[in-house]
Amino acid sequence: KAEISQNYKLEELQDRVLESQHRRAFLKGVMRKHDLAWDHAPKEDARRQYIRNNMPIYQLEKRSRFPQV
Repeated sequence: KAEISQNYKLEELQDRVLESQHRRAFLKGVMRKHDLAWDHAPKEDARRQYIRNNMPIYQLEKRSRFPQV
C-alpha cells in the first residue's frame, strides 16, 4: 500500500475511477434505450471481403500478378 501511495495520487485516482464508472453507467442506460450494442459490429458483407474460389493458390497468385507471368 505504501508503494502505491508513493506512485499514485490516491484521491485523484479514486475521483477518476468514479467519474469513469458514472460515465459508463450513463452510457449503458442511453445505449439500452436506443437499442445499441457496446461492441462494434460493422455492417459489411463478408462475401465481398475475401477471395473464395476452388482454384489452386498458385494459379490464383499467378493470375493476380501484373503483368501476368
